[in-house]
Amino acid sequence: MRLNKYHKNAFVKAVMDDVPKHDYQKDLETVANKYIQEMLPKEIFKIWNDNKLKGYLETRPLSLHYFNFSVPLSYEERCSFVERPSIKKIVEADEIQRKERRALRRKIQAAIDSVTTVKKAKELLPEFAKYLPDEKDAPSKLAPAVIANLASDLSAAGWPKKTKGKSK
Repeated sequence: MRLNKYHKNAFVKAVMDDVPKHDYQKDLETVANKYIQEMLPKEIFKIWNDNKLKGYLETRPLSLHYFNFSVPLSYEERCSFVERPSIKKIVEADEIQRKERRALRRKIQAAIDSVTTVKKAKELLPEFAKYLPDEKDAPSKLAPAVIANLASDLSAAGWPKKTKGKSK
């Protein structure tokens, strides 16, 4: 069976989905909450910590690299917030992980792009066989008949949709 672009993209995605990925967003939110607790008055932080009341506070977006969330801090507080060493450390760790994952994705893509059939892929990449489509999933010999009847079936359903004011 020939591998098409869809098969190859699905292969790369499936392999990458099995590569462990640390959730730095959660880490950042945990550290951010500690800093927010330090920066806000106790009464306001109680409101911020209560999910039922949190929505009543005015928040502003805080964008750090790929991280986005809202905080109830002024511009100056947000600027000092992003300069904290523990925040920078999380952002740097996330960037390293993203670069490593991009490099892995390119290697996987190059490997699967070097073959054109499932058989050859299984020969060259036997440890990745579970990510490849089965030979039994090959297109049916009846596919041209299905495609030929597609237009008539769609026409019977009212395709193409008629627009007012236009005639053929």
